[in-house]
Amino acid sequence: KIDLLTQAGNATSAPSNFSRAANSTVTTLQNLINQVFTDANGAITGNQGLAVNSAALVQVTTSAIAGTYLVINDSTAGFQSSNDLLINMALPNLSCKIKEKTDNYC
Repeated sequence: KIDLLTQAGNATSAPSNFSRAANSTVTTLQNLINQVFTDANGAITGNQGLAVNSAALVQVTTSAIAGTYLVINDSTAGFQSSNDLLINMALPNLSCKIKEKTDNYC
């Protein structure tokens, strides 16, 4: 079980809706948040804002912030940086090579 917590450490409910936002080419995390909160469902024409108690998965292809992100909106409409979540789903670099027994290089 994974508990979702706000910045203050308070529990927040798990999302009841999940969608896949369209791939993004934005260059900042703030622009990514704005884009997903404006249109959280890339499968439907037009804008479908990220509803309360909802989450969206989005792939960013811009090199500066490239990766897959999970955006979670709590029970209050709109983005609140202290309660809503932006999670980078990146895995750790698993291609590390060991040059010597005592030195790890990645």
